[in-house]
Amino acid sequence: TRNRRRCGGVPGRCAGLPELAPGRWVRLNGLTGRMPSSVYITQVRHVFSENGFFTTFDARFSSL
Repeated sequence: TRNRRRCGGVPGRCAGLPELAPGRWVRLNGLTGRMPSSVYITQVRHVFSENGFFTTFDARFSSL
């Protein structure tokens, strides 16, 4: 994960979003500092478990 961040990558997790798919641009809310808010989704994993439905993703910042 350190190399991914150094190259502008960002891992994330959110409530289940079936419409989230690789190749889409999305805006992230709640980022602090000078980080860009738009990211390009590169990988997505949708998970159903006893803890509910959630989505994990890898993305890269729009500034790179």
